[in-house]
Amino acid sequence: MPPKKKPVVEEKPPEPSTPGIQPVFLTQQTCDMFNVALDADANPYMLLNCQKILDDIQFRGKISDWHDSKTVIQAYPEPEILLVIDEDNVYGQNYFLCSTVESKMNHMKVAASEEEASKEQAAEEAKVEEEDAPPKELVPPRPWENLGSDVEMENAKIKSKRERIVLSVSRQRKHFAGSYRFYDEPGDYQEFRPYRDQNFELLLRERDSEVQAVPKTSAVSVQTQWFRKINSSLQYEPLMVMNTGDMDEATTAKVAEFMENVAHRTEEKMWQNETFDVFEDDYAKLGEEEATLGSNLDSSIKEYQSFTDITYSKNKVVSCIDWMPGGRGVVAVSCTERMTFDDRVEVDGTVPISYILIWNFIDPIHPQFILEAPGDCYAFRFNPLDPNILAAGCINGQTMYWEMSAIMAQVKAKQNAGYSEDEEKDTTTAPVLKPALVSTIEGSHKRCVTTLIWLDPGTEIHSRTGVRHPKQHGDPDKPTTQQFVTIASDGMVLFWDIRSTRDDKNGGVLWTPVYRLSLPAIEGAGDLGGMQLVLQPSTAEVTSKFFCTSEEGEFIIGDWLGLNKTQEKAAEETEATTSISLESYLAHHGPCCALERSPFFDDILLTVGDSTFNIIKEGLKQPIMTSTSATHSLTTGKWSPTRAGVLVTGKGDGSVDVWDLLDRSDQPSMSVDIASSAITSLEFWSESKTHQQLLAVGDEHGTLHIMEMPRNLRRPTGHEENVMRSYYDREERRVQYMQDRMAFRAQELVQKRGEEAQRQRAEEEAAHAAAAAEAAAAAALAAGQVGEEGEPAKVAVVQVVEEKKESKEDILAEQEYLKLEQECRKQFGIKDPVPPEEPAPVA
Repeated sequence: MPPKKKPVVEEKPPEPSTPGIQPVFLTQQTCDMFNVALDADANPYMLLNCQKILDDIQFRGKISDWHDSKTVIQAYPEPEILLVIDEDNVYGQNYFLCSTVESKMNHMKVAASEEEASKEQAAEEAKVEEEDAPPKELVPPRPWENLGSDVEMENAKIKSKRERIVLSVSRQRKHFAGSYRFYDEPGDYQEFRPYRDQNFELLLRERDSEVQAVPKTSAVSVQTQWFRKINSSLQYEPLMVMNTGDMDEATTAKVAEFMENVAHRTEEKMWQNETFDVFEDDYAKLGEEEATLGSNLDSSIKEYQSFTDITYSKNKVVSCIDWMPGGRGVVAVSCTERMTFDDRVEVDGTVPISYILIWNFIDPIHPQFILEAPGDCYAFRFNPLDPNILAAGCINGQTMYWEMSAIMAQVKAKQNAGYSEDEEKDTTTAPVLKPALVSTIEGSHKRCVTTLIWLDPGTEIHSRTGVRHPKQHGDPDKPTTQQFVTIASDGMVLFWDIRSTRDDKNGGVLWTPVYRLSLPAIEGAGDLGGMQLVLQPSTAEVTSKFFCTSEEGEFIIGDWLGLNKTQEKAAEETEATTSISLESYLAHHGPCCALERSPFFDDILLTVGDSTFNIIKEGLKQPIMTSTSATHSLTTGKWSPTRAGVLVTGKGDGSVDVWDLLDRSDQPSMSVDIASSAITSLEFWSESKTHQQLLAVGDEHGTLHIMEMPRNLRRPTGHEENVMRSYYDREERRVQYMQDRMAFRAQELVQKRGEEAQRQRAEEEAAHAAAAAEAAAAAALAAGQVGEEGEPAKVAVVQVVEEKKESKEDILAEQEYLKLEQECRKQFGIKDPVPPEEPAPVA
């Protein structure tokens, strides 16, 4: 058979210096994202969407493999660009882009010609093989003759010619399972380079090998992607009913009869359409039962990204996290010092400076910009309707806010324009923004601000009466919020308005709260040390109800007004102040570190403290669910924003517990180790477009971990809200039954104790009466007094004692006995005994 010939191609691939070629290196992750599966022989090129590549560059920034080709892709005139595999690294990378239309047509023409030439050559080779193939003849097998090969095979076997060496290695038991400590040397290292040793050089002098003449075979499989051509622009012509004239009477009667026959069935189907969702996709719910926590599917929490800064966040505590509303991949982090109370006393008097870092997924190494604060910030929140405003509370009790519209526009302009060479060299420094307004020390809290909450859009607090009412100014279709509330352990709840400022005598600006609320201690004197705060959501009727927790683990239900609408209107007219009403019960045996309302049920709250968490139903004096004690103390907790039955808690050992109440409620469904230090804060972020849910986790070492939630923890199951509502209602009935039962048992106990006290008093009275009777009998005997019938006065004494029976049963028995005695006396004619006279006093 003649040797294979390479196909002759008229045009050669472009050289490295040919214009219109942009080399690019693609990792396996990028190939999976864009479905790139090219082969130099079968499928050497493919078309990619330019807009999709630019979106990836915008989202991942410099870590994107397309970042160096951004200008080429932006300048490309067509919507799809050609990607060609460079298996021989002709241009220095594993792929290259055709940056011009001419280069694209050239490579496609070369590939088409190569494919056509290979097909022709394959057809010629097949034809030659068919012509030169000899006729197949069956050859009968010959008998096998032994020519001495069995001796050769026996000699080829390896045989032992010496005794085997037995080596025993032992070690004392005390050296097993020892504790070792590994650490890095500060720069001293030792290098072992290979060298040639003549003492251990072995030469192969003789080698036995077998060769069998068989053709080499190989199995090759090729799979290419085929995209079906679809005409995306279609137009339908409606079918119009032509007016053929009036129907005759027979046709009208038939139509009426038909309508009368199908009216009942049509009405039934219409009711079914109202009851069931006919547009629901049943196939979308397939596989939900398989995607449980115990299956082998993708049900684990994976780390998506991590952020840390050597200057601002290393060896510090991530105290608070908040995602920028409306911003994709932008998260703010507050880093505070790891100091004890004694350490803070030593540095008291100095001017501390703390920072809030704004991280962006585009640059995971350096923060996008930094917010400067006059102290450690343990609570901050973005304005839910204006992401350019961020309010925070400091450890010294002051509050402040930043206006970030200018710096955000500056950063966005740099991202769109690209960085110059000088700016790329100097990327270690991020722009720093100072607060726009800081509250006065006299008008602020006296202790650390622990919680900050923006009021619901469209509502505000009256500055004099404290009545929470809808806004009377502004566009009702575009609600805004300019007020927020803070709580601290000094027993104060302050309401702030970023618009309410006044000038002082020196020309400065004073910012004070618009309304103050004092929380007195429920038991004893002093103030209530507040930790966490949640306001009642604004519905059709705006209320002044709130929930908070204390440093002692109390759960407090309060109302700073507690008035009805008529009283609220009178209070606004008279500008009168009202007192606060508080109710509480012990929820934890230590400070409560988290309080959050369920995003699905307004009357369900979550509290986290010590080593347990509680689920509380509004209106009950007892939690409807208390978790089992964890192995380590719980530090924070959050509800899932997309699943009604999932919540996440952080622990002191650096792990996160995921509780799926639909799966089990006695123990966590999943426990994930995230950091080597304690978890300090949690915050969820979800996006409906990409069906992605991220969990930001902060630890005590200043690292922000971005975890990606799996599908089974972010996608709700069928009727999950209804199932959880039934579960909460069932637990509420159980708690209510237990409360009623305990109240009944307490009432029974009180009644039993009353009967016991009454019985003791009756016994004491009977004892006193018996003692008096015995004394009287003794005196009568001493005086020699007897009855008319000759009986001593002792009979009358016994009769008096018997009348002092304490129980009702004894009294009834005594009455029956007296009746029988009277009848017997009448029957036998015996007179009634005369009561004895008073005995004379004994000298």
